Order: sequence, then C-alpha cells, then structure tokens
Amino acid sequence: MCFSGSVRSVPPWARRVACLAAVVWIVGLGISTVYRAGPYSFGGKTWGSRVHRTDFTIYTAVGQAILDGKDIYEAENLRGWHYNNAPVFGLLFVPFAVMPLFWAVLIWYVLSVAMVIAAIVFCVRMVQQDSGTTGEPFWLYVIPPALLIWPLMSALARGQMTPLLFALVMAGLYCQWRGGDWLGGSFLAGAILMKIFPVLLVPYFVWRKRWRFVLATLLAVVLGAVVVPAAALGWNTNMKYLQEWGSILSRPSFEQQHTEDPRFGELISPDLVRNQSLQAVLKRITGSFSARWFAVVIGLAMVAAMIAVALRVRERSQLLMLSTVIVWALLMSPVSWSHYFMLLMLPVAAVTWMAILEQDVSTRRVAVITLVGFGVLALSSAGSRALQVYGPLCWGTMVLWGGLLLCARGSRGLWK
Repeated sequence: MCFSGSVRSVPPWARRVACLAAVVWIVGLGISTVYRAGPYSFGGKTWGSRVHRTDFTIYTAVGQAILDGKDIYEAENLRGWHYNNAPVFGLLFVPFAVMPLFWAVLIWYVLSVAMVIAAIVFCVRMVQQDSGTTGEPFWLYVIPPALLIWPLMSALARGQMTPLLFALVMAGLYCQWRGGDWLGGSFLAGAILMKIFPVLLVPYFVWRKRWRFVLATLLAVVLGAVVVPAAALGWNTNMKYLQEWGSILSRPSFEQQHTEDPRFGELISPDLVRNQSLQAVLKRITGSFSARWFAVVIGLAMVAAMIAVALRVRERSQLLMLSTVIVWALLMSPVSWSHYFMLLMLPVAAVTWMAILEQDVSTRRVAVITLVGFGVLALSSAGSRALQVYGPLCWGTMVLWGGLLLCARGSRGLWK
C-alpha cells in the first residue's frame, strides 16, 4: 500500500468524548442485557423482564444437561430454543450452569465485551502492521465499531456466543500474521467448530501456501471435535453428539427446505430477516429456494475476481485480499445472522485506513465511497424489519467487497 506513514494527532478532548461514549454505551447495554434475561428472584422480590429475552440460557441449559447426564441437543431454554454448536463448547458453560442466573448473565456479558475489545485491538494492529504505519490509530477504534454498531449490539444484547467467534477468528488471523501458526490455527479451529463457515477462510491460506497454519487448524479441529469432549464426556457419548450435530444441523442447512425440525425455524430458515446471507436474501426477494443457485453463481464469480486481482498484486495488499475472503465467507454461508457481521471489523478497518492515509487520490476516493456506501446500508438495517427483508446489510457487504477489491488493485498505482 502507498501510505503517507503518519496520521494527524487527535485532540485529547476527542479521546475523552469517545471513551465516555463507549463506557456509557457498554454500561447501558449491559443493564439492558441483564434485565432482558430475567426475571430474577432476590429475597422474595422479583426483578427483570417478565418476558424472557436472551439466548444465553440455551447455553446454561446445555451446561446443566452435561451435569445431569442428559442429551445436550435435547436441552431447551424457557423460549424452547435448542443448542446448535459442537459438543466441546457445551463444556464451556458448565460453570455458568451452577451459578445464579443473574451472575451468570452478568459475567458472560463482561467476558463478551472483553472479547470484542480484544478482537478490535487485533484488527487495528494487523492494519497498522500491514501498512507500515505507527501513527494515531484513534479513527480505527472509532469508525469501524460505529459502522458495525448494530451487529455488536445484537450479539451482546442477546447473550450470544458471537463475541467469542469474533475473538477466535481475529486472534487466529493475528497470531498467523505474527508468525504464530500453531496458536493461530488453534484459534481458527475453535471458530470453525463453533459456526462452520470460518472454514471458508482456509482455502486462502492454502493459496498462500501457509501449510503449517493449515495443518495446525486441521489438527486442532480434530482435537476440539473428538479428543477434548471425549475425554470429558466419554467416547461413545461424544460420537453420539457429533452424529446428532451433523444430521440435525449441517444437512438441513444445505438442503434449505422446510422440515419438521424446530431448529430449521431457529437458525436455518432463509425467511428470518436476521439472516443476511446472499442466499437467504435472494430467496426472500425471489420467493424461490432455487435462488441459492444464483448465489452459488455469484459466489463463483466473486472467487474468480479475487483470484484475478490476487495474481496481479502478488505479495502486496494481502491484508486487503484476506479481507475480501472474510466478506465472501459471510455472504456465501447459508446462514449469516446479522450479529455475525461484526467479523467485518477487519475489512472495514482496512478500508478506513486507506481512506485516511492512501496517497493515491483515486484509491482513497474509492475507499471513502466504500465506507459511506457500506455505512448507509449497514446502519439502515437496524431501523426497519421490513427493510431487512431486502438485505441492506447483505448488499452493504457486497459494496464493501467490491471496494476492497478495487483498493487492492489501486494500491499498486493501477488507478493512476
């Protein structure tokens, strides 16, 4: 990238205002999140929402099922929702199952905020390292989280596991960026076991011939899927859970047809407006399940475009190319809930840095237009469920992908 190498310093008052706004937002959202997970009983008195509105109790129910020796995929929370992740993550929530619900929700919220902050720091460091600049990172900490406020709020308020997914993916990429292939592969494997679709990042590292990182990821997936849970749950029990996980969850997600399984409505149905994957959005617009084949064609065309640009930039602009792969993975997954899009933090941070520091005027203009276009569409998705039907977050992500690709080409001076 062709950067000026420095950023104008930010006045102290701006830092204080940003920090104060972040603290107020975190505390306010935390109070709301804990309240929504109620009701709680304290000394005979009841506090909290009378309508249970959290996903977190799904995980505590799984932790309790492990303690009771019951099937984790049959466990339900008060809303009748089920656990849909790999068996190994159920072990994580055993300690939360023995806590009073109030403290369990509060501690998980604090941990989630910490994971989000850590992931943002990883993103900022990768962008600065790739650009070769050590200047003021203030705007990298402000603009990307502001544009992705809706995915962040959605995940934190629901008590979702997505902050952990975000932290695992970014920690994996950051460690690999710093040469820690084994540790980085372990982090990425955790993300793959949690939501499957991060496996779409692996072909990029095969393309880059990062064999040690790829091997570490594959080995860690095996350890996390088989060895660790088998040691805690028993071999036969874990094998049974893995079969359930595959048959109940994985197969229907590719079939994309209505089933009697309630999980279809919980996390697979493209008709749910929170699903902003390209396949789901096209299905809602066209009303046909065959729309997934249009999504496949578009996805293959995107791959061809990424390969064409990657061949031209070679070793340059690799962070931008990695960012396009992250965007592509989110769009191509059959299921991409709106809170998954916090993973766009790295791509948005990369474009933000180019909009601020890129010396080539045309490339900088592309970066600015990309940020504005993505921001308008991403933020509009929070305002109206009727609008979400048409996938503003999905199309904003497509704008981001196109802008990243153009910026990757422009960083070699091709836009001059």
